[in-house]
Amino acid sequence: EMTAAMQLKPDAASPFYYRGLVAGLTGDSTAAETLFGQALERDPGFSGAYVHLIEMLLERGALAEARARADQAGKNAIALPPELAARRR
Repeated sequence: EMTAAMQLKPDAASPFYYRGLVAGLTGDSTAAETLFGQALERDPGFSGAYVHLIEMLLERGALAEARARADQAGKNAIALPPELAARRR
């Protein structure tokens, strides 16, 4: 369904986000990161995509990338959960 939604509404962020969640749950972290990034390209104010993407980046040790995404979230007035903000330091 999300693949069809991505084709019908290619500018909508939510199909990319939900496919990212599925990819993450099935262990495909590379696809999940890509899909969360694509969701953010479509909607830079999508807080859930920031949270999940930053969590994944931190899990794989990409601290600089996680910080960059957190900075991007801040520029878009997205408040990250306090525990996530603490982990990226």
